[in-house]
Amino acid sequence: MRHVIVPLLIVMLAPCTRATAQDVRPGDRVRVVHRCPKTLAADVHCAEGQRRPPITLTGTVVAFNRDTLVMSVHDREASVVIPLAFVTRIVRHRTRRHAGRGAGIGFLVGGLGGAALAGASCASDQLFQDDAGGCAVIGFGVFGGAGAFVGLIIGSMITTTQWETVPLDRVGVNVARQRDGRLGLGLSVAF
Repeated sequence: MRHVIVPLLIVMLAPCTRATAQDVRPGDRVRVVHRCPKTLAADVHCAEGQRRPPITLTGTVVAFNRDTLVMSVHDREASVVIPLAFVTRIVRHRTRRHAGRGAGIGFLVGGLGGAALAGASCASDQLFQDDAGGCAVIGFGVFGGAGAFVGLIIGSMITTTQWETVPLDRVGVNVARQRDGRLGLGLSVAF
């Protein structure tokens, strides 16, 4: 019975371990904090008893599998391979452009300025004096559209960058060889 339960638990809990492929994609720039002593692609060996103080690496993701993160680090020739069981934190670099926000701000500033300008110029002109509100609406639309266009261009040139933490799952399953040669199942739950 025990031989059936352990594989069943592994199959059921394995999909909910660690970060998902949706969180980290190839090409993403990441900072990885891990406790794996050897991380070169030619020699991947991270035994449970060999953990050491955390190491932080910054690089670009080459591949992200269910159990392994492969990344290129600019100061190393070989790719770095890190088993996810030893990863304690992944932080992803995000760059955002602000074209939509710039267009919105430009529309409001241009529209309000255009409404005030058109409303004031129509109120002083005797021909359109009775329809100053209509002039203000037209001024809001015309100058608001122009302001939105200028704001869109300016907003698309403004970029902000930030580092955001990729959530690692709170349930971890690990299969490791015990000292007596048998396989053992480890389950960790964080609150």
